Amino acid sequence: GECTHIPQAVNAASEATACASTRSKIAAFPTLEAHGLLWVWPDDSPTSWIDSAAASPVVGKVTDPNTFWLALDYPVSHATLLENTFDPAHVNYLHNGKVAVGVGGAYLHPEGARIIHDFRQVGETTANGGFFLTHSTMYKSAWDYNTTLDFCPPCLNIMTFLDQDGTIKNLEMHYVPMRPGLTRIMFSSTIVGGPPEGWKPKKESIAEKVSKTVKMAGFVIGQLPKLLLPMYVRVGLFHLGDALSNQDIIAGHTEDRQAAGNGGSWRSQYHLPTPSNVGVLALRNWVDRYAGGGPTWFGDTNEREIVLNNSPSDLFNRWERHSKWCPSCRKSLKWFGKVEVVASTVAAAFFGLGLVLAAIRTASPRLALAAVVAGAAALLARFQVQKLRMAFISAIPSTGIPEYSHEWPN
Repeated sequence: GECTHIPQAVNAASEATACASTRSKIAAFPTLEAHGLLWVWPDDSPTSWIDSAAASPVVGKVTDPNTFWLALDYPVSHATLLENTFDPAHVNYLHNGKVAVGVGGAYLHPEGARIIHDFRQVGETTANGGFFLTHSTMYKSAWDYNTTLDFCPPCLNIMTFLDQDGTIKNLEMHYVPMRPGLTRIMFSSTIVGGPPEGWKPKKESIAEKVSKTVKMAGFVIGQLPKLLLPMYVRVGLFHLGDALSNQDIIAGHTEDRQAAGNGGSWRSQYHLPTPSNVGVLALRNWVDRYAGGGPTWFGDTNEREIVLNNSPSDLFNRWERHSKWCPSCRKSLKWFGKVEVVASTVAAAFFGLGLVLAAIRTASPRLALAAVVAGAAALLARFQVQKLRMAFISAIPSTGIPEYSHEWPN
């Protein structure tokens, strides 16, 4: 972080004096590239490199340096967003209508929720070891197998669950506080085991098998045209499927606003009367006891004001949340921009050809009509490409920002 050269210095002596000043230096933190991620040790003291070398990155089973990590920024406070993953009961309600994980592609809905009777902590809570939780399934359609949540401080949560194909998987999520009111999630998954003892595939009727086959065939056919696209565009289109994160953002931001507006601690505002609340209690108690209530920010910051001043459009800003630093999405944005120009050019060319053919008396009217139809098709394609391109910038639907309340219902 040291300054080594000042081009506008009047002489060597003044340059040396200016470079030696502590005011010309910036904080430099030790870094490490490992497990497909960049790790930062947020300490610029003289012993920071020695201290960081003595500590290993906090990881789970996902350790391959070539691991594919998906990252998203959430305009939600760190504790609130981290709390979301320790509250499995919300899934069937908040994400109503979305496809569930681990239950054969079934859709989430309140009627499919199972009461979580068994939710308990195993072992003690410690500053560096975090805590370990286990809970029964929250899906009526799922095989009865407990999901575990392993919180590894300061920001890793490892969820181990039984998938519908009988494999046991780890979903590992790093919750990184970026700035007040903004948290980055980086997550990936891996298979850690086979079917547990006694597991059997769910029996399906002939009608269910036919329905599943038809859905799968439709999905495959729908994916075939994408094979013609560059790989980075296919990855970018996959990244657009973040409807669940949009729902979590709205809920988390609403919770942040409610807490900021009321003031006081979470204990005075939360009512957690059921076994399904064990995870939220465990996390909040750890944050209070070992993390001072939340991240310590550099400088003079007021998270409460930031939360209250966030506008609804900030919640749906996909460019800031993801696209601007995702190489696949940035390249996809440029690619669709080029396609949009080509479609506009083709549309103009066909419309021009149609006018020329219409002006030529000897030309068939059908040719002129065909040229106009082709131009209209190219113009329609241009609008569709433009709409798809804008999806990398904003998650706001074409119908406008969805109406929702920032306040809890009375």
